[in-house]
Amino acid sequence: MRVLGNTFIYVILVVPATVILTLLFAELIIDRRSGEQTFFRIAFYLPVVLSTVTVALVWNNIYSTAFGILNFLVKTLGGTPVNWLGDAKLVKFSLSLVIITFTMGQPLIMNLAAMGSIPVTYSEAAYIDGASRWQRFWLITFPLLRPTTLYVAITTTIKSFQVFAIVKLMSGGGPNYASDTVVSLIYKVAFSSNNLSRASTMGVVLAVIIGMFAIMQFRLLASDETGY
Repeated sequence: MRVLGNTFIYVILVVPATVILTLLFAELIIDRRSGEQTFFRIAFYLPVVLSTVTVALVWNNIYSTAFGILNFLVKTLGGTPVNWLGDAKLVKFSLSLVIITFTMGQPLIMNLAAMGSIPVTYSEAAYIDGASRWQRFWLITFPLLRPTTLYVAITTTIKSFQVFAIVKLMSGGGPNYASDTVVSLIYKVAFSSNNLSRASTMGVVLAVIIGMFAIMQFRLLASDETGY
């Protein structure tokens, strides 16, 4: 049950953060010049095309207790080095940050594409009526992006439930199983304990849980009457 709780924590941390951050970044990027937009698209999408091993190595160095940049900043501010991956209270937050930066490229590109399909006249009319940028985003852009936002939420939820490689490479599920996930446990049961039947059962249960979440979100998507 602990690994299931850990997995739910990853979902709770990663999904809202990914949805909100990609929307905000897309809103900030969409009005930039073409060259600047291209730069930001590449910068955000780069982690997606990198191998998981490369991403894990980079973040292991960032989180390093001895020479990591985060602990360098902590020491510069007068604090003591933090064991980001060895503290049971911090490890899930640390790994969630890695997962967010590793997976947010595709949702960001999708949001930018969806924003680009919204007629500019809507925003221009609201601007003439005195609406601020936040009001235009919240009252015009966001409602029209709802289908894309829900799709991003669905796919990010599925990926969050299936988290394995980052956890395996960076923390190994530790300390004391504090960061272990359901998929990691399935892997251990199947290949370390050689109990394929139990691992298969666990996989089916996980698939059912993911399916339930996906169905709920798809129903929200189907109920949307927006044309965009």
